[in-house]
Amino acid sequence: MIDVIVPGLDGVYDLVVKPSGALSHEVSAVSLRPNAIRAVSLDKDRFRDGDADGNDRIDAVDLARLRAAYGRTSSDPLFDPAVDFDRDGEVTVLDFSAVVRNLGYAGPIPVN
Repeated sequence: MIDVIVPGLDGVYDLVVKPSGALSHEVSAVSLRPNAIRAVSLDKDRFRDGDADGNDRIDAVDLARLRAAYGRTSSDPLFDPAVDFDRDGEVTVLDFSAVVRNLGYAGPIPVN
């Protein structure tokens, strides 16, 4: 669940949400009122992890960056937290599978 507070805006908007390491999602036709809280429901499991460089595409650049950090832990100076998609402090097959599973996808992904 994401809460959106936008002071001064009144109307209907399309919102784009981009979590670190994942593709963006676009929620269309969200009604906003000045200084009101609007809850937008987005399930974490729906986001496609694997975007290490933040360009909203999962591609060979993300895969190369992951390969360079594969097997490293957070105590290693060559550890790259941007490719630790499950945020467990190590770059493992789980992080690798996120990139491979989502390779070729680009955001924003429409939610509704």
